[in-house]
Amino acid sequence: TGAGSASLGAGADGEDPFENSQGFKYLQRPQKRYSFKAKISYDFGNIEPYADLYYSKSKVPQVWNGSYLGYPKSQGYVSTVENNPYWSDEAKAFISEMARLYEYNEPGVPEYVDENLNGIADTLRFNFINRTFRENGEWNNNREFESFQFEVGVKGNISSSWGYEVFMQVGEVESILDPFPLLNPERIQQGLLITAEGECIDTSNGCAPVNLWSDDIGREATKFITYPKGAAKSVSINKQNVFMATLSGNTSDWFSLPGDPGPIGFVLGVEYREIKSDIDTPDFIEEGRYEGGGYMFPPFSMDADVDFRNIIAEAAIPLISGRPGVDFLELELGLRLTEHSITGRDTTSKIALSYYPIPDLQVRGSFNKATRSPSINELFSYSEGTFYFLADPCTNDGYYQWGSDPLPQSQSLADTCVSTGIPEQNLYDYQYAVYDGPREIGGNPNLSPEDAETFSVGLVLTPYFMDDDLSLSLDYFRVEIDNYIERTPVTTPELIASCFDLSLGRGGPGSAACNSINRDADGRITSLFMGYQNLGLHQVEGVDLNIQYGTDFFSGYLSLDYFATKLFDRSISDNTYGDVDYECLGVFNGDCDNIIDYPVFDFKHRMTVGWSKGNLDLQLVWKHVSSLNDGDDTTTYFREKLDSYSLVDFSGRYQMTDSMSATVGVKNVFDNDPQPIGSNSWENFRDDNAIYSNTYTQYYDVFGRTMFLRLTGTF
Repeated sequence: TGAGSASLGAGADGEDPFENSQGFKYLQRPQKRYSFKAKISYDFGNIEPYADLYYSKSKVPQVWNGSYLGYPKSQGYVSTVENNPYWSDEAKAFISEMARLYEYNEPGVPEYVDENLNGIADTLRFNFINRTFRENGEWNNNREFESFQFEVGVKGNISSSWGYEVFMQVGEVESILDPFPLLNPERIQQGLLITAEGECIDTSNGCAPVNLWSDDIGREATKFITYPKGAAKSVSINKQNVFMATLSGNTSDWFSLPGDPGPIGFVLGVEYREIKSDIDTPDFIEEGRYEGGGYMFPPFSMDADVDFRNIIAEAAIPLISGRPGVDFLELELGLRLTEHSITGRDTTSKIALSYYPIPDLQVRGSFNKATRSPSINELFSYSEGTFYFLADPCTNDGYYQWGSDPLPQSQSLADTCVSTGIPEQNLYDYQYAVYDGPREIGGNPNLSPEDAETFSVGLVLTPYFMDDDLSLSLDYFRVEIDNYIERTPVTTPELIASCFDLSLGRGGPGSAACNSINRDADGRITSLFMGYQNLGLHQVEGVDLNIQYGTDFFSGYLSLDYFATKLFDRSISDNTYGDVDYECLGVFNGDCDNIIDYPVFDFKHRMTVGWSKGNLDLQLVWKHVSSLNDGDDTTTYFREKLDSYSLVDFSGRYQMTDSMSATVGVKNVFDNDPQPIGSNSWENFRDDNAIYSNTYTQYYDVFGRTMFLRLTGTF
């Protein structure tokens, strides 16, 4: 807690939630969601106009047990000591003695002032003060999400073999974060500087003295240091407008290929898509001038837009049909020309071949070359983390890399330092050293598109001679993504070493690592850009298995759908900032955590079994993921392995009338618990995380067996 602590003790019986640090830490609070969907169309024969409308609004609250002073970051406060009427003489003497020792070891840090030299500080700075404010009641983050989408279009036939569709779509998603109560650190500081009579030294703004060490600071002080309700509201509005027109058909009315294998199918289309993002977050939130928002990480303000123009052409060309050894052979071609408002023009292409030696067996293969333009967030969003204990060789005389020899002063080091913005006269001057500060981990408007190549080959078996419905498919795939877009994949010390240690072969003036360092006019590091970059190569390789089966069963119909993926490789390599050669498969808490936000299972499957009869539908879903091993070989943790995990859900739906249905079900039927991870949890390494589940909630169920009932009506 630093030089002092003001904390409320936890209740022994835990009955008072304010006296229990976990009192309001709910995994989930009751949520409300309203939705409306409408669709209208009319078929005039060769023309059919239509319109679709969708609207939803969700309220998803978060709760904490009171505003907490000291998180997400402690501001540090100067307090009156000698003339403080709230403290005993013993407390003043003890705190002053501790501050003098601190001053001896870290001169100037505690800002110890003792003008009369009596050994009792007039004022001093507490770098950390931790306190939960029960005076304001529970802390809430009222989150609302509202979405709207409207589509209007027309489709029809030009002839017996050609048709068209033209539509326009507008959509909007609004997200609101409205946390309360939040504390004003400037007001807290003002209320801590008081006279011997217990009055504020600075009486402006209606100042009320603040005694952080009491169990109740009082109504006036609470009101004085609390931001008004609604002051911290952050509103994000994302809009997407789409216009698309397609012409599709075949050549059956025009010509046929030699041997008459069938008509050539075509799809031609044009598309315009516009995406706008408008985020309005108060300045004092973005600047971190608040306390007590532990669960709140709102986005920074942004006003940006991008647009795409696409020309699409696809063709399905039958080559051979009804010949010995070739029941059917077809070639598919695809081309997409894209013009992006930021990244310019790109081309995506596809070639695929389908071969049926007999009607029951298909052999298929494809090769795609694709590009992905950066998203609007990857281009323009702003986000911050924090670096700590930075060793800057340009401002330290004798810089050590972790686990290696000192980096000696040299002309090449000096040239590199000057190229990053430090004046030559300030080289190796300790007074310009910076040890912690912001890491910019947001967007980069200079990004280029990702380039991907995808190859797949597989078999599909459909034995038509069987009475039952059966289809089996097995496909091998390999995906290679070059210039993939992700945040800088190395740690802060590795980034610094990549810039200044020229023996590594990737630094020096103008290098990517050195260009990530920002300094002020005197050479102090003001920030490190470690946001989205175009990096090296991302590879995925594996096989997909799909089994579909259906048969009559107990006078109803039984269906089974099984889909499984087995990965052989998921790797990331890059040498832009450091030696990145990561194997991500089957690992958590490994090197890949710096790049991707989730573990990669080497095997997972989903099986759905359904049975229907009349108005009754039953469904059983079994989801399974393989085990994961901890990727940090230097430390033995409480949880070194996460065992394979399965979830089974069951539901039944009954159609009561043409417009009314009821669904009842059980999630996690066998009540399988997640395996707690501990200190090697991914949540401990995220700057934007304050909710610790100690697991991966997207894969492991944290709620246990739950039952639900849903009524659905259409009109």
